[in-house]
Amino acid sequence: MPKIKFKIDFKEDARNWVRIINAKKNKFGNSYGYMIGRIEKDLLKKIKEASSREKAEKVVFDYLKKESDNFVPEMKAVQKMLEFYLQEKGDDLFKLIEKITEKPMYTDTFNATFTLMSSCPYNSKTNWFMVMGQKPTTRQVTNIFHEILHLQFIHYYQDYCKERGLTKQQFEDLKEALTFLLNEPEFDDFFLAPDYSYNNHIELRKKLKNYWRRTKSFEKLIDKGIDLVEEKIKI
Repeated sequence: MPKIKFKIDFKEDARNWVRIINAKKNKFGNSYGYMIGRIEKDLLKKIKEASSREKAEKVVFDYLKKESDNFVPEMKAVQKMLEFYLQEKGDDLFKLIEKITEKPMYTDTFNATFTLMSSCPYNSKTNWFMVMGQKPTTRQVTNIFHEILHLQFIHYYQDYCKERGLTKQQFEDLKEALTFLLNEPEFDDFFLAPDYSYNNHIELRKKLKNYWRRTKSFEKLIDKGIDLVEEKIKI
């Protein structure tokens, strides 16, 4: 089964901070104030006033380096806790994802970087994602497998969804909605925190859940999801 390699990297976290600040708005409906709420006002002002993205990232990097004693020890402890959990439960979790998605795990290694922010990007080309560094372990495990479900879905089903005519945004909506699966009884033995929905996806997730409980077929679920997303956009 795959392994997850964790690391603390101030440069990658700084990029995430600046990505969130520059985005202005979340594509799934979260307010800008919510997205940047963890950043001190004076620091946020310095980041915004930077003359380039690189300089903005340097502001964040210097801040993280200066304040590292206040969060790095916690992150290191969190990493050990997550590694212990995955040693005990990881193989069974990955096997369950294989069973649910009806596909083998597409990679042997995932790369994970901790962030102080609450938004966690990922890169399907490098099997990389971010993990919230200051959350309870149960929340972080949900965070991790939320992102891994995304990556598994992208690898095996992105081209199919495009062939079926989904736009990029429609595909993103379906991808996010499908993580309702982490709340299903199949995952009860893994002590995950609830996987919460964006407001935009609440109804879609309900319909997908009801369909999943009737069919237990991931491929049929994808087809149903494509129909539902297209119907929603047309409305």
